[in-house]
Amino acid sequence: MFHYKRLSHTALLVIFFGINLSTNAQISETAKQKNQIAEKAWLAGEKNESIRLYLESIRFSPKQVLPYQRIAEFFEEKGLYEKALTYLNDGIIQNPVAELYIKRAWIHSSLKNYALAKSDEEKLISLKSTTPIHYYNAAIYSHYLKDPTCIV
Repeated sequence: MFHYKRLSHTALLVIFFGINLSTNAQISETAKQKNQIAEKAWLAGEKNESIRLYLESIRFSPKQVLPYQRIAEFFEEKGLYEKALTYLNDGIIQNPVAELYIKRAWIHSSLKNYALAKSDEEKLISLKSTTPIHYYNAAIYSHYLKDPTCIV
């Protein structure tokens, strides 16, 4: 139980610092404008409006990261985890970046889908091998799965 509690706090920090307002993908000016308005609405607590704008933004530039993160967070807060995972999966198809895998691993972990969470952490290791938290998380998930190769 101690490891899970520590994992939860650590994962929250990774998610918090992992949210990226920009990405290397080309973003149209229209999408940038929609994102700015959507982010203001998000911060003002007008999340339904924010989600509407993020969805419009994705239509203009589907390879962005932030809209998928925010939409997934919106559905996660409502307990609609499968819908959140759908948007994360769509985002990863468009732009397989660490920030989306981090969020998806967190949701899988919340649902106790440790095999899928471990798979995402292993993908994160391949993307960001210098970030030790992903090794730690993968080991914890291995432990939960009773994986004999686990070192925990």
